[in-house]
Amino acid sequence: MRVKGLFATATIALTASGCTQPPQQPPSPVLQQQMQQLPPGRVYAFDSSAQSGCPGMDWHIVLQSGGALSGLIAWNNMQSVARASGSVNTQTGTFQMTATEVGGQGRTATINGTVNTNDGALTANIQGPNVSCRGITVPWFVPYRPGS
Repeated sequence: MRVKGLFATATIALTASGCTQPPQQPPSPVLQQQMQQLPPGRVYAFDSSAQSGCPGMDWHIVLQSGGALSGLIAWNNMQSVARASGSVNTQTGTFQMTATEVGGQGRTATINGTVNTNDGALTANIQGPNVSCRGITVPWFVPYRPGS
């Protein structure tokens, strides 16, 4: 598909631009408490569907201690893969990651967004030449427990 090929060539070619963000307001004590409850070992595993010029992606990201994020994002029916790493900022309820393509041309992408303080899901944005992925909800994986 053209869109998937476009994503493979354009999205991973993303680079952080010189964007400036407006000053952040200090987080409320409630937000700070909710964000500090993000447990290390939480796995964000999800298959996001293709939407509005953004191809379907497979996400497997793990939250490490100290708010570090690391894992893989695949697209093009898992034929293209990027290693992703970054961190959650518990003060602002935001996250950022850099994804580097495995094999191929070794291109990089930036991913940023917010952490939902109600359920801990990530809302991710990927922006770059010829591609705009906004508002991708990436929930965390809840393992099945028999009897629950």
